[in-house]
Parts: sequence; C-alpha cells; structure tokens
Amino acid sequence: MTWRVDLSHSDWRVGTTTMNDKATASAALWAASNWDDVAVYIGPNAERFRAAWEKSRDQGVAGKAGLVRSWNWAAFFLSFGWWAYRKQWLVAAVLLIVPIAVSLLLPRSGSALSGASIIITMISKPTYIQLAVARIAKIKATGGNRDDIISAGGVSLPAGIIASVLLAIAIVAALAPLFAHK
Repeated sequence: MTWRVDLSHSDWRVGTTTMNDKATASAALWAASNWDDVAVYIGPNAERFRAAWEKSRDQGVAGKAGLVRSWNWAAFFLSFGWWAYRKQWLVAAVLLIVPIAVSLLLPRSGSALSGASIIITMISKPTYIQLAVARIAKIKATGGNRDDIISAGGVSLPAGIIASVLLAIAIVAALAPLFAHK
C-alpha cells in the first residue's frame, strides 16, 4: 500500500482514492502535528484551543473521520468576524456570502440558517485546528521554520473589527424592513 500527502495546496490531498489510504494520510498528518507548533500558529488565546486540538489529534491519529464538537462563543456571536480575526479569509468570505445568497434566494430560510449557525459554531474550533495542522505541515514540508508558522497564523484585529462591523451592518439591513413604517 502506498500513499502520499500533497502539501502544495492549503490543505492536504491524498494521492490515491481509497478510504483506507485517506485515513492513513490523515493519521500521518495528525501524528506529525505537535501542540507547540499549533499554539504558535494560533497565537493569542491558544490554550483555549488545546482541548479541541487534543481530541482532534486523538481522533485523527486513530484514523476516524469527522470533526470533534467544541463550542466557541466568539464564533457564535461574531460569525465570519471571528474567522477574519483568525486570518481564515476563505472561510470568512463563505460565511458572509452564503447566508446572504441563501436569504436572497430563499427568503423564508431563517430557521435553517439559524440551525446552520449553531452547527458552524460547534465545529469552528476543530475546523480551524485542522486548517492550522494542514498549513503547518505544508510550511514544514517546504522547509519553513517557526517564523513562517507565526506569520502564516496568528490574528488580525483590524480584519476582525472590520468583518464584525460589516456583520452588524448586514444584520441591521436585514432587520430594517421589519421596523419600517408604512
């Protein structure tokens, strides 16, 4: 059995298509991760992620699929603002654009979006950790060092503030018709 982990993208891809090989590649990726690198990547408040990293690592090393569940109040209240603060631009953009698009296409989808928000909150830490582990592995595979891990991770307070303000504006704009006088 042969497998390889392609680290030329921001995530890992398995060179073969069987589930056993993917599980092996995932297990190898998680086994190679260590808390010190992840903590450096996360930056401020890294300790708040440690339990989720340990659960995710144990599950990943065991070759089990799926995400660990872990509540994240910041992600619950700030949504894509939290992802922007954590410098996960693609996830932040998706969490901004998809709900707006769904609301425009399906105006009565509020409860479905609320349910999705709860699920996204519950998987935000483990998802962020998986993205961090994959990014750290890519950095190491290309000869990067601790400084490269620091610059790839961390936080952006201005991005978090701007994204949170945009979220507040979007919420006010969405609620404004409910309070408009006719």
